[in-house]
Amino acid sequence: MLEILIFSFIWSKVISESDGKTLK
Repeated sequence: MLEILIFSFIWSKVISESDGKTLK
């Protein structure tokens, strides 16, 4: 389940950085 935690962390970081871009 560790991969899910890492994926969630990276994904949330990507969402934060791409907040001003066109990413749905």
